[in-house]
Amino acid sequence: MVTRIAPQHLLSLAYVCKIAACGTLFATTGIPQLYLAQALLGLTEGIQNPAYRALVATSLDKNHETAESADWEIILAVTGIIGTALGGYIASHYGFHALFIAIGSISGISLLLSRFIQK
Repeated sequence: MVTRIAPQHLLSLAYVCKIAACGTLFATTGIPQLYLAQALLGLTEGIQNPAYRALVATSLDKNHETAESADWEIILAVTGIIGTALGGYIASHYGFHALFIAIGSISGISLLLSRFIQK
């Protein structure tokens, strides 16, 4: 028997994993901790991407699925570019700890907001 987990619950789990990954980066003293953080971030992406796409797929209008799906993909790409540039700026000017705090804070806020997603 296969149990299905609601996409909004998977998103919440992904945000918790991302917060945990940011926490491990504060305690990093060597390569093994970096591998742990990278594994947690990979787990986050593996959980978050399908859950996000499932939520988007259920909210598309009939007869406009292709265009609306393309719009969401563009939004994801642009926000990824902005996030990368902003993350690089924060890391180079304020250090990686400030970047980890920012990522953890955004993930915490996203975790709280994901609890309000309606099916």
